[in-house]
Amino acid sequence: MTASKRGKTVSKLPTTATQKLEYLVKKYASLELAIERLTRVMAEENQKLSLENLDIKKSLNAVIETSKEGVFSFDKINSKYEEISNKVQTEIMKSDIAEFVKAGALIKSEDGKVTEKSFIIGRELNEDKSVSVERLQFTYESIDKEDVKKKTLGASVGDLIEFGNEVKKGFLEITEIYNISEKVTSK
Repeated sequence: MTASKRGKTVSKLPTTATQKLEYLVKKYASLELAIERLTRVMAEENQKLSLENLDIKKSLNAVIETSKEGVFSFDKINSKYEEISNKVQTEIMKSDIAEFVKAGALIKSEDGKVTEKSFIIGRELNEDKSVSVERLQFTYESIDKEDVKKKTLGASVGDLIEFGNEVKKGFLEITEIYNISEKVTSK
């Protein structure tokens, strides 16, 4: 509702109750859209900041931990950063599993044996049984090597599954076994 007065556009306010109501409805709808857009942008920016803050915290922790050791080299800081990143990633993975259990998508295995419908959590060990990768989590179905798949089927918590070749051998130590819920597999 605009009127022109000597070449200038002037807003004309509504005068009747119907016009006022229509005006308010339009303004409310446009405000609602703007708030929705702003909320979405804020959520996206918050997510970006969270990831950036996490990266900054990991970097700072790496520098602090390295300085406590009395050695201040780039390689040492980088190594400490990787260690902290792995710890953070492990915690995120644990949190994800807790959410899946809470939602009923994963159910702790009652008999503690790997089946074709299992979700397996473990860690990778070197040939000397030192820890190579602190946490692995995967479905039985995702194992692509048939010999490893055969060794894993029926394994229990605490079992070591050997994998690799003559050049490099390693072990998967099974630490937890979950069954994938029928709700998930039937979809």
